[in-house]
Amino acid sequence: VLPLLVSLMAMRLWSDDGVAERTECDLVVPVPERVFAQGRFAAAYLAVLGAVALSLIVPLFILPDSSQALASQLKVVRFIPAFAAIAFLAMPLTAVSSMCGSFFRNAVPAAVASLALTYVVPFAVYRAALAWSPAVRARFAESPVVAQIADAADGFLSLGFVVVVVAFTVFALFAASK
Repeated sequence: VLPLLVSLMAMRLWSDDGVAERTECDLVVPVPERVFAQGRFAAAYLAVLGAVALSLIVPLFILPDSSQALASQLKVVRFIPAFAAIAFLAMPLTAVSSMCGSFFRNAVPAAVASLALTYVVPFAVYRAALAWSPAVRARFAESPVVAQIADAADGFLSLGFVVVVVAFTVFALFAASK
């Protein structure tokens, strides 16, 4: 759901400016393009984090009120590692969505390209790797993204994953500013 959420949030942010022709007016102000792209990324990223945080209302506040057995188990502290992993994984997805939003004039092709780059391409690469070597399934769960979130929630976050996420985010923001 995260790639779809990120694509829709970034599409909404970029489509408002594209329709109202405010992007050109914003670029007339003496602000470097990289700062403009970073600001758009930050706005979309905060919107995604807000949407993910809103999804925690049901398990943290509504479910404990309806069941006393769940009241002792559902605490904010238990959701922090998974929320941090999702927030960390949302960084490159938001950067790619911001990059696609800056490349396309219309919001719909930007959202389709964003979904293709953040969901379809990784899934296709995973399926191709699975077809090439069935031993890949023993290492990953349904998909590598699900495995990374589960591992991060358990406290296992590899340095390679962190480096790839940061590098991919920086590359996408660099491409968005050009």
